[in-house]
Amino acid sequence: MTTTLIQDTFKYFAKYPLMSGVLKNFNKPVSDPVTAYDTFKASIAEITPNSLITDLNDYIFGVDIISLKKRVEAIDGIYLFIDYGNIYDTLIEPMKTEQGEFNIAVTIAKKTQPDDKDQIEQVLLADKTLGMITQLKDTAKYDANRNHFLKYLTFPTEISSLFMPDISNSVGWTMTFRIKGAHLV
Repeated sequence: MTTTLIQDTFKYFAKYPLMSGVLKNFNKPVSDPVTAYDTFKASIAEITPNSLITDLNDYIFGVDIISLKKRVEAIDGIYLFIDYGNIYDTLIEPMKTEQGEFNIAVTIAKKTQPDDKDQIEQVLLADKTLGMITQLKDTAKYDANRNHFLKYLTFPTEISSLFMPDISNSVGWTMTFRIKGAHLV
């Protein structure tokens, strides 16, 4: 594996939503073009293909729940949220090789109004976001044999419905999977 596990994760999933939604993650003003921040931002802006899933407007990446809540409050459309964490290493004897697993959760959701009691609207939204997460899963499966980062991705995945009343009443789906490989970190 590469030493840029988090950056590779960000970069891979950045191809699915609108690029304008992806670039909202970069809030630092332009500075020295040789910094890692500016170099990473430029590499993200150049991703092709991009905007692979129609109607997927925003991209939220990270583990900070406060930032997640602020971002979701500021958007209107369907968003892609990537949450990562828990890297497990196991020492494999007798070769003394570390086998690692990195957990990733991929959520496609949309906020709803707190007073929205229309169950049919939620059914339609759940159906739409399920179709979108299925499209992302199918593309990732196709990419698994062609993309260095994804060749360690485990399939099948678990997909579960999502309702987050504490995050703008978001409704959607979350897909969880692991990336496995030797010496992940």
